[in-house]
Amino acid sequence: MNNKFRVLELSGGNFLSIDDAVDVSDLEVVIRGVGNSIKIGRGCVLSKMSILIESDGNSIHLSENVRFSGKIIMKISSGNSLKIGSRTTIGGVNIICGESTAIKIGRDCMLSWGLEIRSTDSHAIYDIESNCRVNPAENIDVGDDVWVGARAMIVKGARIGNGCVVGMGSLVSNGGELENCVYAGVPARVVRKGVRWERKLLG
Repeated sequence: MNNKFRVLELSGGNFLSIDDAVDVSDLEVVIRGVGNSIKIGRGCVLSKMSILIESDGNSIHLSENVRFSGKIIMKISSGNSLKIGSRTTIGGVNIICGESTAIKIGRDCMLSWGLEIRSTDSHAIYDIESNCRVNPAENIDVGDDVWVGARAMIVKGARIGNGCVVGMGSLVSNGGELENCVYAGVPARVVRKGVRWERKLLG
């Protein structure tokens, strides 16, 4: 690991584990609170990455051989979790995981750049008559072997099945158990079924 790994702030009672074989070109970590855990597995490549944790009992786990560029933010509410499966690549993302939710991204995924993934709207909306909140946070689950195009947004409650493709600029806010589909649009909907994709660059 090279010297471009910077822990700007680390309070006591937290666990930070970064394998010696990780390739770091730019990583900043700020952890406030206690009982937080960050684990970055062997063979990961981190570029222009920042982690900000400002609550307790959160966990971040990057499995082996993940390539990641972007920001991860967990604050205010405790007990949030992010897990990214092995060999997944992420070209540029802003991840906001809040209100005690979980974001899971599976193995062998390919996520492009300019992405937003958030399990919370960050601000509450209430029904005037009942005074009940109408926009609670929800978990996000992205399956294995998923390709997400540039500038897409994946928001609270999104579920993307194995082998799916998300088109550029799409907004995924729900989904289901369907696999090997193409999602596109705002909001995203299934536009094609029975597909597979390959990582090989064609142009």
